Amino acid sequence: SKNPDLICEYMPTKEKFAVECKYRTQLNRNNQIEWSNPAQLKRYQDFASHKKIPVFIVIGLERVFGSEDDPDDIDVEKFMFNIPLNEAKYPALYESVFAKYEREFDKPFFWKNGKIF
Repeated sequence: SKNPDLICEYMPTKEKFAVECKYRTQLNRNNQIEWSNPAQLKRYQDFASHKKIPVFIVIGLERVFGSEDDPDDIDVEKFMFNIPLNEAKYPALYESVFAKYEREFDKPFFWKNGKIF
């Protein structure tokens, strides 16, 4: 499907929202997260507009630091970002955008006041 990965309904209020899930292992050379291509971004924007439901981009980022030659010298950092589509205006996002939406990667999600947390 070319639509977001998940379409959810919060049963008590019947509110609907969609989630596109991404996983990345590095930032690009400009220190951006490349989360989509221009055609995908347009499809998600059209989906949100036509369905009249919010879309959220959930990005898992796992960065590995250290030496490949020395397995004891490897450090892994895990991050997760929950970005409203209307804030993810470009296929590649700078830290000034995605850092505002960082969340604990192992924490459950919940819906409140039109947003997922």
